[in-house]
Amino acid sequence: MYVRIHLSTMYSRVYLSRMYSRVYLSRMYSRVYLSRMYSRVYLSRMYSRVYLSRMYSRVYLSRMYIRVYLSRMYVTGRTCS
Repeated sequence: MYVRIHLSTMYSRVYLSRMYSRVYLSRMYSRVYLSRMYSRVYLSRMYSRVYLSRMYSRVYLSRMYIRVYLSRMYVTGRTCS
């Protein structure tokens, strides 16, 4: 009887340790997965910010170029007249 009880307690300890290790591994995996998802979202936000800043700089440069072009046309028109 004592041997059976001892074996059953040993088995239950091994089983509990395995269950705990599975839970621990699943938590670790979920943390890694969440961190990867967060890093992807962060990288996509950073990329969108860079893309928007580039688009804004292009629009700003094109407006500046149009202003310079119009001012030159205006100056040449006045000098010709």
